[in-house]
Amino acid sequence: MKNFRLQRTILKSRYTNAREVAVILSLLVALPYCIFPLTVVSAQQTYTPAGIQSGPDVVGGSFASAAIFNPADNTVVVTGTTYGRFWQDRVDEADSSPGCFLVTARLPEVHHGDIAWVDSGKISTIAHKEGCSSIALRGSKLFLSGHADTGGVLEELRNSASIVPSTQYGMLLDMDYDGGSSRVDIVGGRVLQDSPVVFPVAVVALPGESEVYVASMATDSTVDHDYSNEQLDPQRFFPYGSKFHMTVSRLSLNGARFQEGTVLNTLDEQWTKPYSTKEAGDVYVAGMIKLSNEILVVVGSTTGYGGGVGGLVDTGPDMDGFVTKLHPVTGGVPVEPGNPKHQGTVRIQSVDGKDDFVAGVCHDEYRHDPGHIYIVGSTSGDLDRSGSAAAPRGYLMKLDFESLQPVWTKVLAANAATTTIANATSGGRPSVRGVSCVVTPDGEAVYAAGVVENSGVLPLSGTMTSFGGKDIYVVKYDTVDGKEGFVRQIGSSEDDEMAMRGGLLTDSQGNAVLVGHTAGSLYRTREESEKAGVSDIFLLTISRYDGKYQFPIEHPEYGQQVEEDVVSGPGSAPQTPEMSGTTMNAKAPSTTGSDSSGVLGLEKWTGLTILLVGIITSLLLVGLLLARRSNREVYTSRNQVLDYLHQFDVEDVDLKHSATGGWHCSYTNGLAHGINIRDGSSSSNDDIAAGPSQGVGLLPVRTGGFDPLTTPLNSSTLRDSLFVNDDSDGRLGRPDGHHSFGDDSSADRRHTAIHESRRSSTRKTRRKKLDAWGREIV
Repeated sequence: MKNFRLQRTILKSRYTNAREVAVILSLLVALPYCIFPLTVVSAQQTYTPAGIQSGPDVVGGSFASAAIFNPADNTVVVTGTTYGRFWQDRVDEADSSPGCFLVTARLPEVHHGDIAWVDSGKISTIAHKEGCSSIALRGSKLFLSGHADTGGVLEELRNSASIVPSTQYGMLLDMDYDGGSSRVDIVGGRVLQDSPVVFPVAVVALPGESEVYVASMATDSTVDHDYSNEQLDPQRFFPYGSKFHMTVSRLSLNGARFQEGTVLNTLDEQWTKPYSTKEAGDVYVAGMIKLSNEILVVVGSTTGYGGGVGGLVDTGPDMDGFVTKLHPVTGGVPVEPGNPKHQGTVRIQSVDGKDDFVAGVCHDEYRHDPGHIYIVGSTSGDLDRSGSAAAPRGYLMKLDFESLQPVWTKVLAANAATTTIANATSGGRPSVRGVSCVVTPDGEAVYAAGVVENSGVLPLSGTMTSFGGKDIYVVKYDTVDGKEGFVRQIGSSEDDEMAMRGGLLTDSQGNAVLVGHTAGSLYRTREESEKAGVSDIFLLTISRYDGKYQFPIEHPEYGQQVEEDVVSGPGSAPQTPEMSGTTMNAKAPSTTGSDSSGVLGLEKWTGLTILLVGIITSLLLVGLLLARRSNREVYTSRNQVLDYLHQFDVEDVDLKHSATGGWHCSYTNGLAHGINIRDGSSSSNDDIAAGPSQGVGLLPVRTGGFDPLTTPLNSSTLRDSLFVNDDSDGRLGRPDGHHSFGDDSSADRRHTAIHESRRSSTRKTRRKKLDAWGREIV
């Protein structure tokens, strides 16, 4: 038993040392994260939003249609249509027609700075109507889709001998783009003229591919709507045509290089497919994306029905949305007969006779979740099964890509405003129109944005006031379950609108970037001499963490604090307005005074709780380790005492920890009777019966002589120092020194170490099973 205990204790001690060293090192590594959680949270959630507005433009207004974010140089590239000259280096008084514009804006750093216009230009010819609708960036290539009257910027590429007369042709501009210097060179492009009127809406060009896809609206109708009013967005009020159908074109770069002063045909047409409806219904294309599994997705709305726009079932004359997959090589709607879940096209409809629009589509471009897509729009029906609405409501819908069935749908309704600052839209009930959506780079959140009309106010947006005219809104949702993160309504006293073909972006950190146009004063003060109603381009950023944004300068007294992630249900009362500078501060209200740390108050208390729990846990673990170390040292001292005793040829002893301190030593086996027979000596019951004169209670005298140094345990001094008592085991003897071994049959038993070896072995085996140092057998 002695050898087993000694070895087991040593091995466990070594194992425990290594384990405790690992635990202590882990605590030391984790302790900084427990002590400084607020610092980490603050660094992640501190973001300074910014905003910028163009102008003044003394000639005419501008309308943003689409924008892209370039992560290589932290810039946003915006395109659209302008009636003015703000984006030109020089003003040509003879140039009074609308044209495409292209502008680059540099975003600020994460924690400071402002947005700045870097470069801009107008792409147009004199006295011809032109405009751009969509933009795509692929490496150093920039593609703009747009439209132009006969005689436009790509007129020399138009086939004048075509049997199809062209009133307004579609165009795809191919440009070399240097993001660092914002230098743009027009190489050429492609003219789309399969119908008399072609209106391109969306363009897709992915990195590493030579193909470019364009989705357009086309019609044979050439009616001129005479939309010469510079206050009308040509993306909403089409200059020509009616009864549109959809076309999709696949183009391929042919390798043509830039030549100064020459416009080249740089894109070859591989195919153009028409997708029309039965009964001459209208088709309005809204957007197009290309997924990583080589499938195109086109979305829009239609009053008709057809195989490429939602199915062949006539659902009535009301407007319904559609989502359609297209094979990028053939342009056909994919069919999988062996997969009953697969759908190639679906109709987005709620209630018969109610209009449901699809205005945009987005997906996780970084492929965190390739199995889902999102669509955004507006509905007067019951898409979320909450009942039909009297006025349109915005919505965001998550779809399973394979079946095109909804995973969840979030509908956003507007309430009537308590007050209106100015220029409330007359007539109609408050309505919401969803326009655009985007998924954050980490795939955790999706934003939806659009327009609030007719003096409406969004619940939970932190305001009870309509800012006048049309306001813009943005909502953050969780991609998994659609939980609302925050709702923000932003506006001036005039009309403020989102870019219709893609004005919602995210930067590299997932903060929202909104692009649109305003007739009011969001981020610059308009002079009284300026022409009323002229539209400027705006760009603003919103923090993904708390929804903070730079509040418009027109009426900063309406800024407010709103508590993030508090959803009280439809119609809940907004928070009381409170302004902090000119930046909307959406931090949770603090009950302990002002909060200038940039971290939500709720998150501060959470951080403090984590800090206290971490410190207490660390102290408890350290105390536990020290206690175990102290116990181990006690066991080590025991081994040292045993080693010392074994130097005196004492085998049958045992040590126990004394409650009063020190060690309690007891004899075992024959030594409990004063007998310690070593090798070469023997004893019998007769020797014991001889009485005290023969050394009863003392070590027997060996034939080789008696060495007092080998028998110190009989010394009263050593006995007292070790608290030595005889073993009280009844089989071995009573404390009074008398012996009781049971019946007479036990009288012949030998009590020496030699004769007791078998019984001792049995006891040692049993003691191993009950050993206090552990149950492993070494």
